[in-house]
Amino acid sequence: MNGTMRVLKQNYSKAPYFTVASLSKDPFFSSWGGPRIVMFLTRECKKKNPMIERIAQGSYCFLKEIKGTGIRYGTPTSEYVRSRYMGTEKKPIGYISGLSFLNGLGLSDDIPGTIEIVSNIEKSRGRIIEIGSSRYYLRKPYVKVTKENVFVLPIVDMLARSKIKETMDAKPAIEAWFKKNSVTETQIRKTYDSLPRGVKRKVGLEELLYGTMEG
Repeated sequence: MNGTMRVLKQNYSKAPYFTVASLSKDPFFSSWGGPRIVMFLTRECKKKNPMIERIAQGSYCFLKEIKGTGIRYGTPTSEYVRSRYMGTEKKPIGYISGLSFLNGLGLSDDIPGTIEIVSNIEKSRGRIIEIGSSRYYLRKPYVKVTKENVFVLPIVDMLARSKIKETMDAKPAIEAWFKKNSVTETQIRKTYDSLPRGVKRKVGLEELLYGTMEG
């Protein structure tokens, strides 16, 4: 293993993924520049017994090996997507929205062809990307996703973008979601107050407050 790969493995082998952008900020690689980093990673991925693989454009991971088998595998697409676009429980940066979220609430049984994710790292109003065999629709949030609002904003999306709030069927689902995630009236009111004016016009505070822990 050459010195460059040794440094790369030492710093990034335990992470679910690393990016060209993150390497560009690394003291070891900072003088390389993006094109040289991409060239190096591409070459490493094409070796007969590679240690790393490309997950998506600009994103890579170290291959892990099942002991005693010689079988190697990369970071699963779902794990990469959660880590990159949704963050962690302690520091969330995004959430599932759209039809997939409605399925989780039991308000739809349609199978989405594209999984919608709202994420702080996305700057566009909406774009489709493909990772492996899956398609994702990414868009920026109405307000920055935080630990305090990550369970409120998916409901805001649902009420702002569909007519489901006009039916009584949605209320038990909203109540169950908020109770499951211990969402309080204070969190809901703070999230609502932070929303853009146009979104507030579409979302009723009454629907958001239905069945909360405090009311």
